[in-house]
Amino acid sequence: MSEPIEVILHEIRLRNLVFGSLRLLRLALPAGWELEKGLAPPEVSATHERGGQRWAVTARAWYVVYHPAHRWAAELTIRIAPSPPKRSPNGAKPFQVNGHPATVRVHQKRRGLPLRRHTVTFLTIAWTCPHTDRYIELEYSGWCPEEGFTALRQATTQVACH
Repeated sequence: MSEPIEVILHEIRLRNLVFGSLRLLRLALPAGWELEKGLAPPEVSATHERGGQRWAVTARAWYVVYHPAHRWAAELTIRIAPSPPKRSPNGAKPFQVNGHPATVRVHQKRRGLPLRRHTVTFLTIAWTCPHTDRYIELEYSGWCPEEGFTALRQATTQVACH
């Protein structure tokens, strides 16, 4: 494992009429990267309390991460569930997120309309947090070069999920 890189932590909180303010996690992005809201508002369908804090336990949220100087960008989808899926995706490799065992998977898919399809890279990092009883999945996707995805993967080792 390489040396930790310099990161900026972004507190990801959701506001919901029914559940109030909920904490998802503190997202670690490499220095120089920025975070913006995605195209859709976050969705929360279940919460619970652990350690005096209310956590979203079933949720999805969308963001855009970008590095203005390099003109790199990727979409970020955060998925929270009470437990992991029954099967690990093909190609998932062992990883660590802030001391939690995790998996990392890089794969590509063709996206877009017929005759205008293009290849999109996906970086998916997933783990279970025993402190908050949640399964957390971060999926970055886009046309960012490999070094951008490498920096995002390295920064994710410092995500604070509780």
